[in-house]
Amino acid sequence: MSNDTAINRFSIKHAYQQVADTIAARIAADQYPYKLPGERDLAEEFGVSYITVRHAMAILRERGLILSIHGRGTFNASALTGDPSDPPPTGGVLLLLLYSHRQMLQQAPRTWPWEATASICRLVA
Repeated sequence: MSNDTAINRFSIKHAYQQVADTIAARIAADQYPYKLPGERDLAEEFGVSYITVRHAMAILRERGLILSIHGRGTFNASALTGDPSDPPPTGGVLLLLLYSHRQMLQQAPRTWPWEATASICRLVA
């Protein structure tokens, strides 16, 4: 285990909070520019249970840092939504972006996700 994966068992912070904070720091440092490792791989790396990593990932999803797509994996949310100054996504990133917006529409059919519209307009422009 490297220094940033060491979980302090005596800390006042729960293990899942420590894992979430470490992964958030890695995302901010661009160590995960696109796709995150699998949850089981992260559990082994951090030396914690799979459930602990799942809880940490739920926290990161709530913070809007990651996006999980069933059967595809967990991705850095900023890689999919992007910065307007970035070049438009292509290939697999574009497909995942469109797939994630399709899921948003299915989950909330009565409201239109305007952030999805802005992303799609950037792709078409």
